[in-house]
Amino acid sequence: MGRLLEAHPAIQTRLGVSSFEEFTTFVLKTCPEIEILRAIANGSKHFATDKKTVKTTSQEGGWDNSAWDTTPWDYGYLKIDLADGRSVALEDVAKVSVSFWESFFSKNIAP
Repeated sequence: MGRLLEAHPAIQTRLGVSSFEEFTTFVLKTCPEIEILRAIANGSKHFATDKKTVKTTSQEGGWDNSAWDTTPWDYGYLKIDLADGRSVALEDVAKVSVSFWESFFSKNIAP
């Protein structure tokens, strides 16, 4: 992203940032879901997470052999337990993050 900012100084002016670090702060404040993805990516790279953002991840759902359930398969998803006590689905976090970047680039980079 540093090269993007260098190539488009108007973005720096529009966002009120003058460094890559300030841009990163802007992005993470605007879209906190990106920090969640960042923590997971760093955790997988280092085989551990710092637990400041993401506490644990797990796969939920799948085969359900309950006698009263009319469908043998529940909706499976990847669950993220956050340090603040909330749980979110990875799919939801990814959708919000992609939407943020699509909006950012459409507003700031002319086709």
